[in-house]
Amino acid sequence: MTIIIKMNVINGEDILNMRYKMDLRMVCSDLETTEVIYSILLPEIKTFSSQRAKIDFSVERSQRSIKFIIEAADITALRSTTNSILKLIVLIQDLNKTIQL
Repeated sequence: MTIIIKMNVINGEDILNMRYKMDLRMVCSDLETTEVIYSILLPEIKTFSSQRAKIDFSVERSQRSIKFIIEAADITALRSTTNSILKLIVLIQDLNKTIQL
């Protein structure tokens, strides 16, 4: 499993506009793994709640990847939200290693 991170900063006109945007992509070895991981992450991402950040994510079947789009009002919210996603990904990786042993 490979994680590719691309960050774009978006300028907002006022504090209510989201100012930071990060595209985070997790590439899996095959489509089945991609869809299983997506289904594991779906409940966690759906229940994510923050006034300063939001997460959209989807499966890109042709690239065997899951794409996360994180938008945040400030850099602290962006970091915190990104860390939450990465912790979930690390947990899935650790579980996968344990199951394969």
